[in-house]
Amino acid sequence: MHRLESLLVLALVCASAFASVLHAQEQFPVGTVVAVVLDDGIDSRTCKPGKRVVGHIAQEVPLGKRAIRVRSKIFGEVTRVVNGPGLAKLGLRFDRIEVDNEQLAISAKARAAASPVLAANAGNPTVYASAPGAGTMALIGDDVVYGVGGPVQDQMGKVVGKSVRGGVLVNIDNRRGSMCEGMPLSDKPQPAWVFSATACGVYGLGNLQLANESDENADEILFSRRNKHEEQPTNLKLPSGTALLLAIAGAPDRQ
Repeated sequence: MHRLESLLVLALVCASAFASVLHAQEQFPVGTVVAVVLDDGIDSRTCKPGKRVVGHIAQEVPLGKRAIRVRSKIFGEVTRVVNGPGLAKLGLRFDRIEVDNEQLAISAKARAAASPVLAANAGNPTVYASAPGAGTMALIGDDVVYGVGGPVQDQMGKVVGKSVRGGVLVNIDNRRGSMCEGMPLSDKPQPAWVFSATACGVYGLGNLQLANESDENADEILFSRRNKHEEQPTNLKLPSGTALLLAIAGAPDRQ
């Protein structure tokens, strides 16, 4: 009898996990983009693999009949830490996100990362009051927003989106040769917050590098920093308020 009860409990747990995966896949269309702000800083000198990471959503993400609301939480963990001579590495993995009152399992890749200062400055108009062009903002990655509720234009003057409450909706573009080349794209404008349509890589975080790992670490986001003095101890830090532009790739393969 006890064995039968154990099997029934196991079956219910597996069914629940499978339902969660399906739910996540239904909720996040291919190419869904999410702008995230880290709630706390992460320092490779003091953190260890397994440390939980929490961020919040910077701009509402429409999902058909539902939405990921501003300030909803996104959860993850540190996957690896390397403080070696001349090279430091810090791996992150985001695995859960709040949608209404649920936490859905996700797999996410990084498109871009920016310093808190850049993110704050990109969210402030460069022209104020009632002057011509009031509300003009330069986004991270060179696009420009012309006026509150106005168009978003790239450096060539092409309209790539529009300004909305709390950010922008833009047609994401994967530049050839960038780390974002080949990433899933949506045919709908995405909420990029203070990032440009082509934003890809690291902005304002010194000499940090950003990559998405593959194979067995397919959902790992890897930051690295090289020291020109190859023999010196090296570490890296992501300050509190660091902005990330993530692409949700449905539910993770692992549960």
